[in-house]
Amino acid sequence: MDKQGRDNLQTLQTFFQEEQLKTNLTDVTFFLSYTNGPARASVWQTSAQTFDAAWYKVERHLMKYHHMPKWVRIDMIVAKQTYSRQEALDQISKVKRNNYFSYGISFKEDGSCQFLEEEIAGNALLTPDASHIVGKNKPNLQLNQQNLRQYIRKKYNRIILNPEKYVDDNWTFFKTRAAFLSSDVLFLDGPAVQFGRGIRQISEHDFQNELELAIRQGGTYLANQLTPSGKFIFGYYPAYHLNLPGYNSVRHFSSAYALLETAQFTGNADFLTSAEKSLVWGLEHLTETIDGRLYVTEQLKKSKELKLGAQATAILALAKFEELTGRKQFVQQMESLTAGMCQQFIDEDGNTTHVLHSDLTVKETFRIIYYDGEALFSLLRAFAITENPQLLETGKRLMNRFIENGYEKYHDHWLSYSVNELIHIDPQPEYFEFGLKNAFNNLKFIEHRDTAYPTMLELLVAAVRMVGSLKKQPYHAELVSEEQIEKLQQVMRKRVVHELRTGIMWPELAMFFKKPDQIVSGFFARHDRFRMRIDDAEHFLSGLINFSLISDEKTDK
Repeated sequence: MDKQGRDNLQTLQTFFQEEQLKTNLTDVTFFLSYTNGPARASVWQTSAQTFDAAWYKVERHLMKYHHMPKWVRIDMIVAKQTYSRQEALDQISKVKRNNYFSYGISFKEDGSCQFLEEEIAGNALLTPDASHIVGKNKPNLQLNQQNLRQYIRKKYNRIILNPEKYVDDNWTFFKTRAAFLSSDVLFLDGPAVQFGRGIRQISEHDFQNELELAIRQGGTYLANQLTPSGKFIFGYYPAYHLNLPGYNSVRHFSSAYALLETAQFTGNADFLTSAEKSLVWGLEHLTETIDGRLYVTEQLKKSKELKLGAQATAILALAKFEELTGRKQFVQQMESLTAGMCQQFIDEDGNTTHVLHSDLTVKETFRIIYYDGEALFSLLRAFAITENPQLLETGKRLMNRFIENGYEKYHDHWLSYSVNELIHIDPQPEYFEFGLKNAFNNLKFIEHRDTAYPTMLELLVAAVRMVGSLKKQPYHAELVSEEQIEKLQQVMRKRVVHELRTGIMWPELAMFFKKPDQIVSGFFARHDRFRMRIDDAEHFLSGLINFSLISDEKTDK
């Protein structure tokens, strides 16, 4: 081990010794997790009656490496509680979301079969029952016998035919303090943190650095999901690296849009090249010309359908590409898509049709509320490129219908994006009022939401930008107070930190999944089996980038 490695160990020894003195435990247990990236981390554990004896074992184990593994994580138990097996199962079953169980578990009283919280999540040792529907009901978590059997064999090299008989009648739940070693030492948040335990600390001191790192590396992750053809890998369930089934035209083009935003923010030309490749593939494989207009088509098992949302996200991505490059490369296709949208999806009164058959007859008048906001936003972005007055006129008809029908009740971030576009062109009080209600009427729910839910940050960032525009109007005090503005900014900042803690696949978490190198720095939905879909990356990146942009605007002033 080199001098840097020895210095790091000395720093870690001091840290863990101070943490151990805060506990009332009579023994000391360490877990050492390590990987070079391609494969799931190996986890070694040791215990002793004193800190010095336990730490000596940790040092001896690490000294075996001439070159330290790429990622090393050290956990030390700082709190534990023992329950009967049935009491433990009852507590597990009451957890309200999948993968929100927040303890490690020792299944044997002698400590010979115990797993960190991250091992439990990364190997799906607790899984929902068959009736669970994400977002609809509680998971009723249960011990997954097959996954437990497989992981016991991997970790301990033991073949256990029946884990139910192997585990003891008393189980111990425990919490740890941890540190992560890569190029430097990172101290990870401990049990006192409500959300984001075991993830790097996001303090005022390091907030900006971690935010920039999340955007830059997150953009690289999304770009890496692009295959040589220009089609994305749709996503993963990372515990066993299962590829998500299906594909989706809306998400293809919206992910291309996010890559373009990331290219603009970072100045990384590689992201622009990747986005261009995805647009070329999308136009070739996901669009058709019907009656002289271009439409995005979705291939189903026996037929095709045309979706307003897909039409809109394609327009958005093409308009963004033109904004960044000025090449006129995709303007013709963008104009044909907008003409098709105005002709077939939106009537003269601003009513929308969400899904068409391939012969342009109506399949579904309504499918999902997002399509309406996406449509308006895309028309206004296309108008900024072409200055075609028909697009603005159609957009205003849509906006008026949304106001008449109380669409602010949906709290849709696409609607707020649209309002921000429209008020730059025509700053009417009713547009501001609608946009502010869209965010403020849901602010309390957003503030206390436990999932990362990245579209909430997108909504808040759009609202803060809207308030900035409103302040230039003489009637601003009638629509929003300084107290409301302060609260909005406070909740927005809270959501950014929450996303950084609970939605990003930092290496200290990625190392516990099957293929860490392929998922590191991506974005996930924890309650849906840590789902990592391309549109998850899209929404996280858009929210974090736009937050950074408005923060920079404040700094410049």
